[in-house]
Amino acid sequence: MKKLLTLLLTLFLFSSVYATEKSVQTQQQKVNIYQQWQTLHQQVVVLYKQGGYVEALAQAFKSLQFARSNIGEKHPNTASSLNTLAFIYHTLGDYQKALPLYRSALRIRIDTLGENHLDVARTQTNLALLTNHLGRFDEAELLYKGALTSVEQNLGLFHADAAIILENLSLLYKDTNRELLSKQLHQRVLEIRAMQEKNKKEKL
Repeated sequence: MKKLLTLLLTLFLFSSVYATEKSVQTQQQKVNIYQQWQTLHQQVVVLYKQGGYVEALAQAFKSLQFARSNIGEKHPNTASSLNTLAFIYHTLGDYQKALPLYRSALRIRIDTLGENHLDVARTQTNLALLTNHLGRFDEAELLYKGALTSVEQNLGLFHADAAIILENLSLLYKDTNRELLSKQLHQRVLEIRAMQEKNKKEKL
C-alpha cells in the first residue's frame, strides 16, 4: 500500500486550480495572493519529496491558513491545501486527522469545480485509500467508482490514472472475497499498461 501512496503523490495530490473569489480585491492583488499561496504550496511539495514530513506538515498548515485568510474557505486552492495536509497525515499513519480534512477538501472541490472534475477524482481516490485502510469498504468502493468515472470521462479508458484506481479497486475486491471481480479489474489494469507500453514504443 505504501507503493500505491507513493504513486499517488505525483498523480493525485499536488494539483491545484486557480479561480477568483474575493470581489473586493483587484485583479493584480488576486494574482499576487495566488502566487504567494502557490509558493507556500510548492514548499510543502519539496519538503515532502525530501522526506521532511514534520517540516512539510508545518508548512502545509501555513498554506492552509493563508488560503483560508486570503482566498476564502470555499475555494479550490483551499481545498488543495486541505487535501495536501490530509495526505501528509495519511502518509504518517494518522488516519483520524486525515479523514475530516479529506472530507472537507472533497466537499469544497465538488461545490466549486463540479462532480466530474479531475481534482475531485484525486481527492476521492485519496479518501478511498484511507477508508479502505479503516475497513470502510462500501464507502471506499463508491469513492473509487466515482473517481474512475471522472478519470475515464476526462482522460480516457486507457489512461495511467484509470489503471491506478482499477488496481486499488481490484485489491479491495480481493480483500472482501470478491475474487472474480478482482481478477476482471486486474485484467483491465494489465490491458491498460500493455497499451501504454505499446504507445511508448511507437513513439520511440
